[in-house]
Amino acid sequence: MKTLTENESVATLGGGEPFTLSGIVLGIFAATLTHAAKDIYDHWGEFKQAIADGWNHV
Repeated sequence: MKTLTENESVATLGGGEPFTLSGIVLGIFAATLTHAAKDIYDHWGEFKQAIADGWNHV
């Protein structure tokens, strides 16, 4: 039986860095999209009217 090095054992267990730059950026992006979607949902009538006004005044 082979003894694993520290790096091999971490890789085998799916470990590694708990926070990576790409993970943090994707998290911020997802939070931003979620916030924007909720804001549009909460103010749907106003949003729809703003879109209609924008198209009518081009």
